[in-house]
Amino acid sequence: MDVRPVTLDEHAAFVRTFSRAMSFPPPEDEAIERMRADFRPERSLAAFDRDQIVGCADSYLFELTVPGNRQVDVAGVTRVGVLATHRRRGLLTLLMQRQLAEARERGEPMAILVASESVIYGRFGYGASSHHVALEIDTRYRDYRSGVELEGTVAFVDEGSADKVFPEVHERFRKQQPGAIPRSDAWWAGQRAERKTGRDVHAVHEDDAGNVDGYVRYHVNSKWEHALAASVIEVGDLIVTSPSASAALWRHVLDVDLVRTVKAWGRPLDEPLRWWLANPRALRVTGTADFFWTRLLDIPASLGARTYRADAELVLDVHDQLFADNSGRYALRIDGGVGECETTSAPANLKLSVVELGSLYLGGARASDLARAGRIRELTDGALEKADAAFSSVPLPWSATWF
Repeated sequence: MDVRPVTLDEHAAFVRTFSRAMSFPPPEDEAIERMRADFRPERSLAAFDRDQIVGCADSYLFELTVPGNRQVDVAGVTRVGVLATHRRRGLLTLLMQRQLAEARERGEPMAILVASESVIYGRFGYGASSHHVALEIDTRYRDYRSGVELEGTVAFVDEGSADKVFPEVHERFRKQQPGAIPRSDAWWAGQRAERKTGRDVHAVHEDDAGNVDGYVRYHVNSKWEHALAASVIEVGDLIVTSPSASAALWRHVLDVDLVRTVKAWGRPLDEPLRWWLANPRALRVTGTADFFWTRLLDIPASLGARTYRADAELVLDVHDQLFADNSGRYALRIDGGVGECETTSAPANLKLSVVELGSLYLGGARASDLARAGRIRELTDGALEKADAAFSSVPLPWSATWF
């Protein structure tokens, strides 16, 4: 079995192998061509059985926003799969381990991914680091509580205007949102190609100075029950750079006539809408799931790249099941929110694996919660409390973009 990067000429076969491994419908030629714009052959890996690609792994180079609104180059792992005819032969393990080793060689301090199956990636050192929820709001109880002031204006825009404005707003958003990644030109082109003309509604929010600081894209599923309107709005994309934009755009969506229910999928855990509603029970969480998984490849560089919400000195005893040179004790010293990390022989305060450190990294998990689950050991009294305060993130990590 040969494992190597694919060439540009092999790109289409590479993508089709992934789709078959995932039981996705075969991608159309136009979709494959759009994917080529972001494809970097040197970042791909494929397992060949004679002339056939039977396993694949790929990655992008992303700027990940980490707490403190800093951006860090990371490997964005994608298109991982093995054909059903070649499972149980160790191909996935071979591909994943080699991919991570190559990312380390390139100097990428972390890797992130969105897991199709959450049971797979812990054994390669990834920890669930952000989550999202699906929401459903009954518009009969849509009123905001008294005291919520709406600022700025909401206006409809046509598709052409949305295509110009939305990417710029998202770019500003992702640089202030921990856990967010950029959207490439190819990503936006894919969205345009998949939409049905005239189906979606596009609206923007402008602040009092006339600056666009948020947008929403949604569509209405018209529905009537016994001659009474019961239509459903499905929110496809709601991106803001200010709380006032969020409050106004949610207000707009909830106020659309003839709508009984508003549904939104893939929203952040700390969505503020619940706190604006006069009757918060009108908002139901209908689903929750892990989103990004983070794998630290260079622990000192990763811990030094973000900022922290509390000063502390912690020694972490970290075990890495794949890279022995990544295992060891690390002294994290945080002063003024800025962290410095280096290896040490000092006694450890916390004992954990690189999986748990990945979960902590973006602030999407608390050390004390992981400790109660038996996944972190506190070796010094008070160390968990310090870690909770230091690693926390406001807002919670979230990305509006899949990859």
